[in-house]
Amino acid sequence: LAANAVPRPFQVAPATTATTARGAATYGDTTATLTATVTRTSSGQPVPQGGTVTFTFGGTTYTAKTDAQGVATATAPLP
Repeated sequence: LAANAVPRPFQVAPATTATTARGAATYGDTTATLTATVTRTSSGQPVPQGGTVTFTFGGTTYTAKTDAQGVATATAPLP
């Protein structure tokens, strides 16, 4: 009997947290800017560029990618 290969353990990414999340718009604007700064809980360092952030605003979900500083920005239409 041939021995079955044991699969390598999978890697779990460190937990992250949004340290700052905000939305901004000025009266009369047609859109709101949604921004989050995301850091690793373990080190406080920004997450790698390209991480996906999901915002829920007005019942609609928007996604954005983090930049090199861990900042993700999305634009949402205002009613």
